[in-house]
Amino acid sequence: QVSPWCLGMAKDQWDDLQASYHALVGDLYKKDDETPQTVSQVKRARLDLRKRFLFLCPTSLHRQFADVPNEAKEKALLLFPDRKRVLRGGSRGSSDSRKGAREGGYRAPLDYSKEFLTWVSNKEKRGMVFWWKPDHNWAKVSEWIESHVETISGLHFRPLILDGTWWRTKWQ
Repeated sequence: QVSPWCLGMAKDQWDDLQASYHALVGDLYKKDDETPQTVSQVKRARLDLRKRFLFLCPTSLHRQFADVPNEAKEKALLLFPDRKRVLRGGSRGSSDSRKGAREGGYRAPLDYSKEFLTWVSNKEKRGMVFWWKPDHNWAKVSEWIESHVETISGLHFRPLILDGTWWRTKWQ
């Protein structure tokens, strides 16, 4: 705790500064259920939960899984790299993980929680997971994305632009 006198301020100036700060940032110190307490909670409070999210990295998602709002989890689509490495899990330091690291920079996965694995399996049963391996096929990814509905407009997603020339010349 910083003392106002260390900063060369009078007590009333310090109180005014604190009041101005709380007016700008919001009172993050309030201890009710509605007020965000951490940076993660502040970011989560700003999410537009009407939108559908696409998660690409199972490891990053798993690390933050408890902080992702249930409404976002429900609507989310998952485009994950490899089914067997996610659903089979894989523990750090296993011979399979070390072999994968040597073959292509693969980082060993976390030991995913049962809750996370069950959630991914349920999403997969509903057609909300696309596994990049073994096909590595952008046309299939595009078809999969097109099969889903954008939650705000209610329309199907448009296809991915798969024309390399377009990306080199038009996209900036």
